Amino acid sequence: MCRIKKDENGYYFIKNNREIILEHISKDITLNSNESNFHFISFQYNDDNYIIINFVHAIIDGKGVCEVIKTLLYYFISNAYNVELSKENIRLVEDEIKEEEFNDSLLNVINTINPARTETPSCLNVIQESKLKNQNKVIYHLSIDEKELMDYVKSIKATPGTLMAILLSKAIKKENINSEHIIRINICCDLRKLLNAPLAHQYLVGGIVFDYDEKLAIIIFL
Repeated sequence: MCRIKKDENGYYFIKNNREIILEHISKDITLNSNESNFHFISFQYNDDNYIIINFVHAIIDGKGVCEVIKTLLYYFISNAYNVELSKENIRLVEDEIKEEEFNDSLLNVINTINPARTETPSCLNVIQESKLKNQNKVIYHLSIDEKELMDYVKSIKATPGTLMAILLSKAIKKENINSEHIIRINICCDLRKLLNAPLAHQYLVGGIVFDYDEKLAIIIFL
């Protein structure tokens, strides 16, 4: 594993031989600190049988952490129930890590585009705008049949992420007609195919951020 080191040239990763934290505790562990042995990942478990994994996106993303979870489940089920499971597509302790899994895929990219950054305006906060109570415990549900959703998405040549962002924005706009705040849509995507790095486990998520516009919604739904 690794840790961050800083010198006159900036920040970079170096090897970290200290043990990764595994504790019977529910509170968050501060990563990249003495509390986590300066690691970027830690594991905890509590009395409610929850396993808590804290990690920094600099070393892993959702796809990468799924491999960790598969490994944990493999060892837990094997030992707890004394059964022999298939090892196919499971990362085991003795396995060799391929370079394609940890190499920085962006280093092979040439002519990268670095658009000028502008100041981000404040966006619409649904909770504050609607003056809702119990702000930390508000959940909104939207139930759509999966096949019906996918059929519709294909028919308009869109993506589920784009459609859901538009639906969410229209719902927010309907409930906050007079709001002067901007509604911002953030769509994320996995860049592994684009970077030809299907085995990479580090953070490889990109995306696009744009402001909600009624004209955009009309185009999508036409």
